[in-house]
Amino acid sequence: MTSYTLSLAKQTEYSIDGHIYEHVIANKIFHKLASKGYNYFLDYTAECNTYDGIVVFTLEAKNRRLLNEVASVMKQALISREDVQEAVLEVASEYTRRPRIDIDTALAKLNQINTQPWVKTAKFHSRPIIEGAGELKSPIGRFGRKASGDFDSFIFTYAIDGLSHELRPLAVYVIQVLALMQVNYLQRKIPSGYDAGDEWAEYYTDLTAYAHRYVVPKLSKVTKAKVKTIFDEQYGRRNDKQIIHDIKNYILWDLRQPYHYFNIEKMFAFSYQITGSRAMRQDVTDENIKLVISKIKLKIEKEAVK
Repeated sequence: MTSYTLSLAKQTEYSIDGHIYEHVIANKIFHKLASKGYNYFLDYTAECNTYDGIVVFTLEAKNRRLLNEVASVMKQALISREDVQEAVLEVASEYTRRPRIDIDTALAKLNQINTQPWVKTAKFHSRPIIEGAGELKSPIGRFGRKASGDFDSFIFTYAIDGLSHELRPLAVYVIQVLALMQVNYLQRKIPSGYDAGDEWAEYYTDLTAYAHRYVVPKLSKVTKAKVKTIFDEQYGRRNDKQIIHDIKNYILWDLRQPYHYFNIEKMFAFSYQITGSRAMRQDVTDENIKLVISKIKLKIEKEAVK
């Protein structure tokens, strides 16, 4: 299967400006792709990072139409007040002291940044970073009070119990792909939230758990009951033929890549064995994927982000 890659860069004057702009652009792209039914990890992977005001966006897609959707977002001339407010809330959660941002000033500044052209990363050459041009120097804001629970984190834990050792490497794939499909659905239904990452936890030999976090501003007033209802809408389809088909196709595609998603160290840590990519392909069947899914125990928790 052919993949298409896009990598672009842009430099801003101040680190905090670039950080907020990074979140604005990433949110607009991810919300757009989710609204079109594209699944992160199945249809594309992407990263958007800031390096002292230098914003770098990289995306790998399974089809060219998806790249066209991304290009249309990046060419949009207007950033809205709501875009800025959403991004500021996310950025604020990453600091031990909340940055106090003037939304109107930020809105004007970010739209100015947005008119500057993106450059292909391969051809990009940054200007020297201005010494001292950090978060505290930007005219759009300064640091305020210490962070204290302005966000709620919803943790989805997928545990596997009672699965044969032979299928554990496959389970590592199935759980993560299924979890990312769930997060993609949450992003469509609760766009004010964002994916806060994942982690694996080994409890004992017969149980491996994968936890994924979705963070939502308290101002959104999203309850655990609402999240569970939305989650169940998609999770209830986990045995649908199309879902199984998508999971299988992704795993088979990934196993054919030179560096597939799970390297040997991760595979051994998560499954207590090593299965090469060619050897694993014989285990990637509809029946085995359904069996893995039937062994998943799911738990949803809510906690304040400190």
